[in-house]
Amino acid sequence: MNFLDLKIYKTRNLFRICVFRKPKYTAKLLAWDSHTPVQYKIGLLKTLVYRAAKICSDKELLLSELGTLFKIFCALHYPKSKIRKYCNIKFAQNCMINNINKQQNPQSKKIYFGIPYVGNKSQVYARKVKEYVKPISNVKLQVFYKRGLNLIERLKVRKQRPARKCVYKIPCQNCTKCYIGETGRLLNTRIYEHQHSLKSAKTAIAEHVRNTQHKIDFSKVSVLSGERYDFRRKILEALFMRKNDTFDNNSSSVLLHLW
Repeated sequence: MNFLDLKIYKTRNLFRICVFRKPKYTAKLLAWDSHTPVQYKIGLLKTLVYRAAKICSDKELLLSELGTLFKIFCALHYPKSKIRKYCNIKFAQNCMINNINKQQNPQSKKIYFGIPYVGNKSQVYARKVKEYVKPISNVKLQVFYKRGLNLIERLKVRKQRPARKCVYKIPCQNCTKCYIGETGRLLNTRIYEHQHSLKSAKTAIAEHVRNTQHKIDFSKVSVLSGERYDFRRKILEALFMRKNDTFDNNSSSVLLHLW
């Protein structure tokens, strides 16, 4: 009978249990020549040996499972010396004993530290960090490696999201004055409204154009700050108005009383 990853044999007086694999099992595991830390590859081998020791109910089934693991890891081009070192009865039994001891005697506090994996340099750096932390009592540093950017991610051009919920600045083309405003909508939408209100609307930009005959440089609109909250955005707008030389009647909806 097959149950999860267990294969259960029924005999006269007892049940025998071993590791179950589907008929279509491909053994596509982590290859030795992959760009992965050696610790992960050895850890994979140890984990499968420990699983075999924990599942197999007797020595005969355990030896059969270890033989299967030996063939699998040989096909993955693991060094035979490494496979023989861990894929044996003695190591499997030690794994079970060490696991029991860990449960009975909890170890010191573990601290996890992640670094990008770039090859041997990452492993050398991890060893140096461990040596630095080693003198500290009751602390065990566990280093893990993070995947860096692959070639596709490095070459991929990220699309810039349209600005929204921001404070913006619109300069004049003929003088040093500018318009400071804020919007919770898309900035492109607000600029479109400014452009189509120059002649009819009574806005600060429209009045500046009518009174001075200057041109507004909409091609140099800049975002001064982004802020998602409406009231904070209005305060920022008022602060930037005090800092810049703005158009006449360019006033903020928030009055600042600064000393």
